[in-house]
Amino acid sequence: MKRSLFTILFTIAILISYGQSQVTFKGTVEYNGKDKVVEVKENNRTIKTFPVNENGTFNGEISLDKLTQLSLGYSFCNLPIIAKPGRDITVSLGTQPYTGKLISGSPETQYYLDMRFLIYPADPKIVFHMPWHVYKKYQEDALITKMRYSEIFCMAYNDMPPLFKKEVEQYNKYANFSLLINWPQFHVNTNKLTEFKEEADWRAHMETLFEQIEWNDPFLLGIPQYVSFAEYALNEKIKKVKNDKSFLLNSFDYIKSTVTNPEIKEYFIYHYTNKYLKDESPSGREAVMAAFRESVKNPKFLAQAEKILADAKQFGSDAPAFDFTLEDVNGNMVTLSSFKGKVVYIDFWATWCAPCRAEIPHMNKLKEELKDNKDIVMICVSTDQAADKDKWKQMVKDMKMEGYQLFAGDKYPDIRKYYKISGIPHFTMIGKDGKIYKNMTIRPSNPQTKSVLIDLAK
Repeated sequence: MKRSLFTILFTIAILISYGQSQVTFKGTVEYNGKDKVVEVKENNRTIKTFPVNENGTFNGEISLDKLTQLSLGYSFCNLPIIAKPGRDITVSLGTQPYTGKLISGSPETQYYLDMRFLIYPADPKIVFHMPWHVYKKYQEDALITKMRYSEIFCMAYNDMPPLFKKEVEQYNKYANFSLLINWPQFHVNTNKLTEFKEEADWRAHMETLFEQIEWNDPFLLGIPQYVSFAEYALNEKIKKVKNDKSFLLNSFDYIKSTVTNPEIKEYFIYHYTNKYLKDESPSGREAVMAAFRESVKNPKFLAQAEKILADAKQFGSDAPAFDFTLEDVNGNMVTLSSFKGKVVYIDFWATWCAPCRAEIPHMNKLKEELKDNKDIVMICVSTDQAADKDKWKQMVKDMKMEGYQLFAGDKYPDIRKYYKISGIPHFTMIGKDGKIYKNMTIRPSNPQTKSVLIDLAK
């Protein structure tokens, strides 16, 4: 009898535990007769599919052991979902990008989406036209409002995981700070101005934001917006250092003098090595690696650094540029190696990439200013998918993109591999000898780009 009672209780406990770990999904799609399933993805990897019924409905469940960020995909629509074990989530999915909608069952998702997109949206059609003092106040008010909303929302849903709340708040804080980095450039371009007269006040305000960066909480290293803004702040400080050391060695010195937390310190020393070692001269890399080994004790970072060094020898400064032959906008084939003896500046971009499009007017201007220098060639390489080839051609025409406009198509995977393209826009400078001068180098909007190209072409 006791054994039977134990078995029953044990079975009930298992069933309760199972129910608490399950996340149930149901909803509707704009059924177009082609896509038969809704895909559930984690980190862009499909972990489950739900069949779509003839009436456009679907349902299914997955098992999770913790709060997990997923996406539900149907046709071109991808809806982010923060899934907590035990939730019953209802959604509606369209066939176009961003047409998905959470109906009910996930306050975590609603909180995340509201904080990112609903409260004080940074609509370029509005914010780029604002005078600087208005935009600055707008962003200050936005951050205050977002944080107040976070407190109220999480009080209403008191089972909101504290670490998730912290992650969302810190994401929004540093995303807010980052919006100010390129705003002057976009403001000047949008309003067809010749200069940003409030630059001194903008720089002073950025300094106040730099002072708000937290350097003692390793949790923040998992938030890309924190890492990105902290890196921008470090760069602004490091480039003011005047000595004969290389950029990376100055970076190590500044990070060690600024960051006291060992985990954060080692992370940023590794981060800078991973990002910039390839730009060091071959003779300078060993000095950097010696300094790296002295400063870093994390075995994972030490092992990765050796791979970074090997990659730098193959893909970094002074390595032979990977050759390619691509079709131009008129259907002609263009080969990179045919420009040996000239300096080549390559822009890897795509039509869907907003930062890429923002650089196009600067690239056009740079081409015009250097059109009489026959030793400099500028090439734009589209990384768009083959299906978007016509869209690429139209954008080249609409944005008056002159010169060599090439389409990578099915050659892009090799190009991405050999130029170590992890994000776009990605700019590469190649010397007259056909070797890489700088990979992932400065953009056309950087005032120094013109002089660097001219000096390299001498």
